[in-house]
Amino acid sequence: MMKLPLADRRAVLAAAAAFLSSPAWADAPPEPPIITEHTPPVPGPKRTIGVGAIDVVGTFANASATNAGGPVAAMLTTALDESGCCRVVERDAIAQMVTEMDLAKSHVSAGTAAPMPGAALPAQYLVVGSMTGQSAGDRGGGLSIGGSNAAVTLGGSQGSVQLDLR
Repeated sequence: MMKLPLADRRAVLAAAAAFLSSPAWADAPPEPPIITEHTPPVPGPKRTIGVGAIDVVGTFANASATNAGGPVAAMLTTALDESGCCRVVERDAIAQMVTEMDLAKSHVSAGTAAPMPGAALPAQYLVVGSMTGQSAGDRGGGLSIGGSNAAVTLGGSQGSVQLDLR
């Protein structure tokens, strides 16, 4: 990773701040929901579900694709939450929550709003899985600020993934 001089870093941060505070960015429509169709109600009490690790296997699993499962797990968590069919418990940030509990327990943090040990909901079901295939992004676009060694890149592409969920 190339380290930019302080003046260049300030220029990149100023450009990013100007872009993010521009009216076009502020008036952007909200992200569309992941679930676009009606989900039927599930009979009985709502189950509590956590989404665990989604690993990468198959021919496209290489050093640059090792973190591809994280965004898929995040989208699955959001989709389950949007469906309203279950209660979704956060498991991706559990280590950070335990740190907050430790800080509260040792009286390092003040107030009563910190999560307390024993107050986390247990997951009745845990969804884990693997990405077993993907298509190359065939649509998308982006914006880079900072030249050929861009410090800020915004954009995206669309493709598809194959999942094996358990």
